[in-house]
Amino acid sequence: MRLYRRSKKVDLNDTIALCHFDLDHGRVKMALDRLRDLENELGPDAMIYYAEGVLRRDFLGQGVQAYRCFQQALGLNPQHALSACNAATLAPTEADYRRWVEVACRLSPSDEPGLRQMVGELENLSYQEFFLNNAAASEEAGHMGSAAAALEIALAVAPLEDPSAEAGIRRQRAQCLRFLDQAAETQRNISCEQFPTCERLSLKEALGELELALKLDEHDAELWNLKSAWCVLDQEYDHAIKAADNAIRLRPSGYPKPHQNKAVALMHLNRREEALAAAQVARQDAHAIGSQNDIQGAEALIEDIQDNTLDVSEETMLRMAQKTLQCAEVRANHFAGLLKCSDDTLCKMFDVRLVVIRSGVSLDYVGAVAQLLGYFPTEASVFVLRRLRVRRRAVFDFCFEALCYIAVQAEHVMRKDAARVLAMMLLDEPTIERIAYTWRTRLLGPSVVAPESYGMLAKSVERELEQLSPHLPTLLRFQAAPNHNERVEIENGMLKRLEGTPFVNDAATFNGAPVSKQGCGMMLFGIMMVAVILLYFFKIRR
Repeated sequence: MRLYRRSKKVDLNDTIALCHFDLDHGRVKMALDRLRDLENELGPDAMIYYAEGVLRRDFLGQGVQAYRCFQQALGLNPQHALSACNAATLAPTEADYRRWVEVACRLSPSDEPGLRQMVGELENLSYQEFFLNNAAASEEAGHMGSAAAALEIALAVAPLEDPSAEAGIRRQRAQCLRFLDQAAETQRNISCEQFPTCERLSLKEALGELELALKLDEHDAELWNLKSAWCVLDQEYDHAIKAADNAIRLRPSGYPKPHQNKAVALMHLNRREEALAAAQVARQDAHAIGSQNDIQGAEALIEDIQDNTLDVSEETMLRMAQKTLQCAEVRANHFAGLLKCSDDTLCKMFDVRLVVIRSGVSLDYVGAVAQLLGYFPTEASVFVLRRLRVRRRAVFDFCFEALCYIAVQAEHVMRKDAARVLAMMLLDEPTIERIAYTWRTRLLGPSVVAPESYGMLAKSVERELEQLSPHLPTLLRFQAAPNHNERVEIENGMLKRLEGTPFVNDAATFNGAPVSKQGCGMMLFGIMMVAVILLYFFKIRR
C-alpha cells in the first residue's frame, strides 16, 4: 500500500539522493531496492537507470549490468549525455565503444578530448588489452568498483587462451570486489551496526569470481584460503571449512591462515573443541614461519574460543544502544549539513506538518510520518522523532503508533524504513526494563492480539534490531506475551487509534486543486522540504 504517492516532478531526485545516502553508509541492497520501488511507482525513467548504472559500477563492480542500465537510460532519453559517456567506457565490443564515443562527443563536447584520447589508445591495443589497462589504472587510482567493472568487460570480450592468466584476472577482480565489501563494512562498523549477509552483495560477487577462478586452477591454495575467509564473512561456515581443508591439503605446513579460518568457522558452529585444535595448529604454523601478525591472530582466536562467557551485561547492552543512537545522530547532522540547514530545521520541517493534526487518533499521523520517511533517511527521521519525544510526548506516541501501521501496511521499502526507525526508537528507552515493556506492549502485543493485521510487526522490527544491537533480540525473544490487561489496553487503545484508512498525500497535488486544511499543511510541509532538499538532491554521481 502506498502511504505517500510520489511524482517525478517532486520526488525523483529526492529518492535517488536517499539511495546515495544509503550507499555512502554501507546499505547497497537497500539502495537498489529503493530504485526498484521508485521505478515500480513512477515508471521507467532515464535518471533511475543512470543512478542504477552508477551504483552497479561503483559499488558492485558490475560492468555488464551497468552498461545495460546506461543503455536503458539512453533508450528513454537519447540526450542523456552522462549515460552516453558511461556507456562508452563499458561497451562490450569495440564497435559499440566507437559508436557510443561519437554519441557522447556530440552530447558532451567538453568530454570530447578525453574520449578521443582513449580511442587513440586502441591503435596499439586489442580491445581486451584496452580494458585490462583501464582496470589497472582505475585500481591504481583507488576506484575499485570501476576496476572490477572493467575487468568483467575484459573477461567477457573473449576467452583467454591461458587458463592460469584468466584465473589471475578473476582473482584480481574478486579482490577489487572484496575491497568494496570492506569499505561498506567499515561504514557499518563506524555506525556500530552489524553487516548482514543480505547486504554483502559485492562479497557474493567476489565469491562467484573465486569459484570461476578455482575451476581454472583448483591447485591454488591461496584461492581456496580466500574462499574460506570470505565464506566465513558470508556466514557459509560449512563451505568455509571445506575450502580451508582444500587449502591445507595443498599446503599442509607453513600456512597458518586456512587453519585460522577453519577455526573461526568451527567456533561459529559451536564446535569449540575442533575450533581450538585448528587454532592451535594455526599458532604452531605461525611460529614456524615467524609471522607475528599470524601469531597474534591465532592467540587472540584461542582466547575467544576458550572464553565461555557469552552473556552480555545489561549495562553493556545499553551502552551499545546509546552508541548506535549517537552514530545515527551524527549522520542526521551530516544530512542537515548537506541541506545547508541546522538540525533544528529538520525538526521544524516535521513540526509544520504536525500543526494541522488536532485529533487524538494515531491514524491521522500516518500520512505525516510516511512523508517524513519519504523525504528523510532513517537516521534523520529517528533524530526528529527523538526530539519530538522530549518536547511533545503525547504527539510522539501517536507517531510511534503510526510507524507501527506503516511497518506492516506500506510498500516494502517504506515498511523496512519504518521498522528500522522503530528499532532505533526502542534502543532509546532508558533501561532494559523499559525496552522490554515497550517491546511487549507496543510491538509484540499488536502482533499477538491482531495477527491478521500486525502479525509481522514484531518480526520485522526484530530483524532490524538484530542489525543494530545483536544481543537485544535474544533477550526480547524470551519476553512473555502481553497479559490480559495489556491485551485489553492494546485492543481498546493502539488498535482503535489505528482503525480505518489513512489519508494518503499525493505529491502531484502540491500545486494542484484546492485542498483541505489538513491538505494545506501537507502541501506546505512538502514545498518547504522540496525547496531545501533539492539543494542536495540534484547531486548526480558521474
